[in-house]
Amino acid sequence: MAASSLKGGNADKVRGALISLIADRHYSKVAFKESTSPPNNPMEDDYVVIYEAEFLPSDLEHAYLKIFVTETDEVGIGLETRERIARRLNVQLHTRKKSFAAGRELASISSEELSHFVTAVAHGQVALHVHVGLTGLGDVEATITPEGARSIAAGNVRHWDWLTTYAQDFTDSPKIRVVRFKPW
Repeated sequence: MAASSLKGGNADKVRGALISLIADRHYSKVAFKESTSPPNNPMEDDYVVIYEAEFLPSDLEHAYLKIFVTETDEVGIGLETRERIARRLNVQLHTRKKSFAAGRELASISSEELSHFVTAVAHGQVALHVHVGLTGLGDVEATITPEGARSIAAGNVRHWDWLTTYAQDFTDSPKIRVVRFKPW
């Protein structure tokens, strides 16, 4: 399916913005994969995805990122997977369900806002605070550097309420592990 035949106008804009980012920068540590006709499962989802993009890292030290756009022009973001984080931290993961470690469910995020966020991830400005206990991997919270937060600040604050801006350099504690990512 050609980009011009995507049903949603925002899908075309998001795709164009991501392609532009890839062309303007050399991300040697991730592969870019996209689909303009991704599989949909009406038994699991109450929306139809018309565009999907993934930044697939070469190792666990670089962030995995998935972006999708629905036929109603809403954008979803998946940052890392719980399985990859559990492997990186060498802790138990008690569910086999594939799920993201952090992210944003559907919202009307513009292609410009999304470009700024992808750039922050690519520059290693996003980290995860992972709660680890006796039972293994717990809650995961996404954080962003003040510099990264400034780059997305012009957008709708509610779109980014899942990111906490950190003002200090966090260190690991017995119950919370900080997962930082290398630039792409």
